[in-house]
Amino acid sequence: MYSKRFIPRGVPKITDEMRVLISATAVQLTYGLPEVYLSNFDKILVYPEEYYSHINRRYHLGEVNPLAGVIVLSWKAFVEGFGDLKDSFNVGIHEMAHAIHFENRIKNEEYDFLNGPALKELERITEREMPRILDDSEEHLLRKYAATNEYEFFAVSLEYFFEQPDQLNERLPDLYRTLKLLLNQDPLKLYNFERLKHKHL
Repeated sequence: MYSKRFIPRGVPKITDEMRVLISATAVQLTYGLPEVYLSNFDKILVYPEEYYSHINRRYHLGEVNPLAGVIVLSWKAFVEGFGDLKDSFNVGIHEMAHAIHFENRIKNEEYDFLNGPALKELERITEREMPRILDDSEEHLLRKYAATNEYEFFAVSLEYFFEQPDQLNERLPDLYRTLKLLLNQDPLKLYNFERLKHKHL
């Protein structure tokens, strides 16, 4: 939280709530990866809602620019992403997933921290699943945006990994196992603990 510059873009100011929640999302993804602080990304820009990008001339809810070292978020979309923890649509998780993917390839002190064999397996699964996602004859668990490219496949997969771990593990068990290896954590353990807790209340 203290190693990043949080920069307001249209919001009156960056509040402590914004700093804490955005930082907590980054920690959620990097919790099992000791000493990974996404050091390439030193700036976090916060817009009030969707914003227009002059780079690709489109409206966005979030984006990651590794060359500029910037993570950009719409605060409205970020909050809505955590409003429903079962819809697997979470802008915060999505953009932090992109940041992890890029950080792993950038030659700095955090270079190449993701498990190599698991990354190879992810490539194989991505190639296998992208055509299936686009095939309208069968309903795929992952939404169609995951078939855009390998980066979006990873980011969307992590939204399901954290918000629907039971479904992802049931329907795409090899993808779930691979993401577990990559991030060195298992959300299903927490998910099952929460279900048991509520059952006994």
